[in-house]
Amino acid sequence: MQFSLLPDFLRAETTDPLLDAISPRIDEAAIDDQLAAYYPSFSIPQGWPPYWPSCLIRMHLVFFLKRISSFNRLCEVVRQTPAYLKFCGFQDADYVPTPGLLSQFRARIGEAPLQ
Repeated sequence: MQFSLLPDFLRAETTDPLLDAISPRIDEAAIDDQLAAYYPSFSIPQGWPPYWPSCLIRMHLVFFLKRISSFNRLCEVVRQTPAYLKFCGFQDADYVPTPGLLSQFRARIGEAPLQ
């Protein structure tokens, strides 16, 4: 299954030097294709569109790189920080996933892809 890349306006620099340095090196298409087996719902039309796995991986990168203590705090910080919103690929704070969704994502794919 082929996924689309993040729109160009979300790939622009974020004003966070660390995130700006690693962002161009993240291959969203490769991540999304590799994790497609975990997300069969992409091919089935339903309510809200699912989150791209690459966006959730980017949220995990913020979690680890910025040493955030919990998914609750991560969601709060991403909603409040425009640089993190942009890095993760969210148009605005309304698109930030819930802590529960991040936990489900991590449980579904395991920790190996996050290392």
